[in-house]
This record gives sequence, C-alpha cells and structure tokens, in this order.
Amino acid sequence: MLTLIFGDYVYETPIFMVKALTRKELPEAFEQMEKLRRSGYLAGFVRWDAVSPVPEQPVQPDPRFEQTPYVNFVLFRHRRPVDLKRRPPCFCPELVKGLDRAWFARKRSAVLEADPGADLVLSEELQLETACEGRLIYEGFAAGGDVPYRGFFKDAFEEVICLSGRRFLEATKEGAGKPEIIRIDAPEADRDYLAQAL
Repeated sequence: MLTLIFGDYVYETPIFMVKALTRKELPEAFEQMEKLRRSGYLAGFVRWDAVSPVPEQPVQPDPRFEQTPYVNFVLFRHRRPVDLKRRPPCFCPELVKGLDRAWFARKRSAVLEADPGADLVLSEELQLETACEGRLIYEGFAAGGDVPYRGFFKDAFEEVICLSGRRFLEATKEGAGKPEIIRIDAPEADRDYLAQAL
C-alpha cells in the first residue's frame, strides 16, 4: 500500500510512479513529470543531493539498505485534507544508521570547493528501527505545528518522514502553483489517455 501525506493533504489512488536512481536519470524523470502534471496530483520527493555540485561518486551498496532514489514521485488521482490528531509519545527507536561527522566535513569541503558562495545546508539520512508505525510518528511531530515543511511517504518497501524548517525547492515555472502541493486539473480525455497508456 502506498501512502503519501504532504503538507495538509493525504494523496490517494496512485496511478503512476516516476523514479530516478542515478543523476543521469534525472532529466528523463523531470520530463516524465512534466508530461504527467495535467493528469492528477503529482507528489513525492527529490533527494537533497540530487542537484549537488559535487560529482556523483560510485559507491559499494550496503546490502542491508535499499538505495533511496534521487527522485520519487507518484501521480495520484485523489487527495483529501489530512486529519492530524496529537497522540501521546510512543516513539522509542533503536538507532540503525547514525550520523557521520567525518562525512559531513568531507561533503561540506567538496561543496564549498565546487561553489565557494554556496548556501550550504547539509542533511544526512538517519535510520531508526521502531515498533511504532511511521504514520503515528509523523502525526506526532506534525500535529505540534512547529514544522512548516513536512511529508510522509510509505510504499511496500520503505517509509520516509520529512520534517524541515526550510523549503529547499521552489517551483519557478509559470502556473506551476505552490511548490509543496501542485494541484493539476485535466480534462477527462487526458485521464482516459493516461489510463490506456498504463
């Protein structure tokens, strides 16, 4: 089951997915998203380092962890307002993959070397293991109202919770709408065409 909560909405009825696992796949992924944008609600995430000036380094994948795509967007048919109910804390995680200060130092140096004037904010993935459902963790943090940019993504393989005080991407295309949620209305004929294409 696929769940996506972004901002104030829950997105439902997924009909198409766009992913880019390497930076070389990014242009094609964005082109696909542009073609699909009139066919429903396109929502998802772009990994923070997708547009880094630092060249992509081939890495030996860790067999314990699946690679997070640079781009992971889903075209949804419906959305509805999310109902956030503050719940008592139930989040007692066990650290699986922690933060690496040496990695931060190397990345920071590499970015500033490539672009000395860069507005630098580094993030690193933190992986936790818990018996608590991801959506309950998300709702517990999001219901507090302290996090202006928030999202929750769940598919058959992973759950991603994003809580940020800063928006990193902004839509610049005329008529693209707000960057957090882009509502796209399409004529019924376009939706029928997409359904046939799938």
